[in-house]
Amino acid sequence: MDARVIIRESGESIFLDKPVTEAFFERLAPTLSLAIIAQVIGVFLALFLGITAVKRRGTIVDQSVMGFSMLGISIPSFLLGSLLVMFFSVKLRWLPVAGYQPLSEGLWQHIKYLLLPGIVLGIIQAALITRMTRSSILDVMSGNFIKTAKAKGVKEKRLCIRMRYVLRSSRF
Repeated sequence: MDARVIIRESGESIFLDKPVTEAFFERLAPTLSLAIIAQVIGVFLALFLGITAVKRRGTIVDQSVMGFSMLGISIPSFLLGSLLVMFFSVKLRWLPVAGYQPLSEGLWQHIKYLLLPGIVLGIIQAALITRMTRSSILDVMSGNFIKTAKAKGVKEKRLCIRMRYVLRSSRF
């Protein structure tokens, strides 16, 4: 299907042979579902990786997380999507190659069709958010109130594990 929608003067798509507003609202639910799934995957993955990188600052884990982040920013989404489809859909046959099932068909069917595109978009978002999370947490950890907490006897490991002081003040 061609992505172009040619519009007549009456507001009707020549390609789809229906009103443009109808075509728009038909595609709104799948788009919102995909955006929500991608955002949830991206934020949770980014927070986990960013906090892990801070906890293991200067180690191979930190370097691996930052390498993943650079790879996620650099790799084109169509290439990542193609590789994931080849592995999870063609080779393992765990997920469908293409298509869409509405939520009315069942939650698992709905998620199954949106999982691969959601992972691709989520990884790209996670790559950016991971770098911001790590940078923001490291910036906050060098702040005066963290130095005061350390002077009062709170150990740095305890600050990282709880993230009580740090996550509240981070701006990511």
